[in-house]
Amino acid sequence: MPQNFQKSFNLYLHDKYPATKERGLFIRDNLISPVTLKISRETLAQAQSVATACFELRNLLKYQEHVAAQSGELARFDPKNFSLFMSYDFHQTENGLKLIEINTNAAFSLVAWELYNYRNVDPGESFHEQFK
Repeated sequence: MPQNFQKSFNLYLHDKYPATKERGLFIRDNLISPVTLKISRETLAQAQSVATACFELRNLLKYQEHVAAQSGELARFDPKNFSLFMSYDFHQTENGLKLIEINTNAAFSLVAWELYNYRNVDPGESFHEQFK
């Protein structure tokens, strides 16, 4: 089943974005899953709380000064804007969510968007709407 899902998803992408087919581009099998994971409202609220806390921490002057004092020149660079895409990578554990990493790039956002489309989930629908 997973290989059929991944093959079918790549065909969907090739149909929607013909240049990907022309260039022989495809999403490798180990980068997407045929499984849709549904989480509880409580888990979603916990993840949102952590993301909000991280965002608020980033904006505290005292925290910025601490990071600047501990970091090299590149880490002290402030682009004076916020990241367009923030991705919080959580793992579900027996004790709840565990934050693994925070990403500040959009590397896989188009694929995630198209996975929503492919699975007929409205990507414009908020997470809150999906979990009602």
